[in-house]
Amino acid sequence: MEILKETDLRILGGDILSENNGELAYAMDFWGIYLDWSCDKKDDETEEQYLKRCYGVAKESIYKANDIAKELNKKCYIVLVVSTERARKNFGF
Repeated sequence: MEILKETDLRILGGDILSENNGELAYAMDFWGIYLDWSCDKKDDETEEQYLKRCYGVAKESIYKANDIAKELNKKCYIVLVVSTERARKNFGF
C-alpha cells in the first residue's frame, strides 16, 4: 500500500479472496462475511482528499480482512481495483 501511494493510482475498491480445498474464491463464499469494499469520490472532495481517503479505506479493509483470516486460521488474498490517470482521461474512471 505504501508503494502505491507514490503513484497516480486511485484505489477504487478491493475484493477479498480465500482458498478452500485448492479453490480460490470470494471470502464471502467460504467465510460468510462480506469484506469486499469500494470507494467512490464524493462531489465535494478534492482529488488529494479522495486519494488520501481511498488509501485509508483500503488499508482499513485489508487489516480487517487479515484479522478475520487469522481468527479463522485461513489465508486471504487481496485484489485491488485501481484506476490510473490515463484511464480517468480516456474512460472517466
